[in-house]
Amino acid sequence: MNLNHLGIATKNLQNANKFIRNTHNVINSIGPIWDQNLNANLQLLEIENSISIELVEGAIVSSLLKKGINLYHFCYEVDDIKSTISKYINNGGLLLLEPTPAILFQDRLVCFINTPVGIIELLSKT
Repeated sequence: MNLNHLGIATKNLQNANKFIRNTHNVINSIGPIWDQNLNANLQLLEIENSISIELVEGAIVSSLLKKGINLYHFCYEVDDIKSTISKYINNGGLLLLEPTPAILFQDRLVCFINTPVGIIELLSKT
């Protein structure tokens, strides 16, 4: 299991993208794209010598933003998404979204789990 990216909630994807580009050395970018499966506008920014940042805009993050929360999730890339889901649930996690193809990640499966340490996204390696 490897940390893949941080999910950041934003009201304005364009403004957040501009800020990240002005304050970090972005070496690659995917999106922005609309993912109907996740009901969100998404953009992934790969930062030189750092963790990637996924910008998330849409109804899925609106309640967080109303509370002033921008850190939406940590994403871990995993070999076996089903066994990792079981591990998290058996330790107090609550599955928020069943494994779903994610357009931003070439239709690899993602799921979201609410845990005692925040929301975790799991991303299948294949």
